[in-house]
Amino acid sequence: MNCQEARQEMLLMAPGESSPTAAVHLRGCEECAKELASLRSTMALLDEWTAPEPSPYFDSNCAPV
Repeated sequence: MNCQEARQEMLLMAPGESSPTAAVHLRGCEECAKELASLRSTMALLDEWTAPEPSPYFDSNCAPV
């Protein structure tokens, strides 16, 4: 596996799943390992985020007057 192939699988690897080939590549490629760590960090931050409640007028066709 090369860096391009590893990057194409990063979203699958971020939750912790990876193929044995990808795991070997990540052990030997510091750049890809850093990229995966950054992606995991970003996903962890997004997991903590909560969306604000929408305005009561969110679904209306016009704003209140």
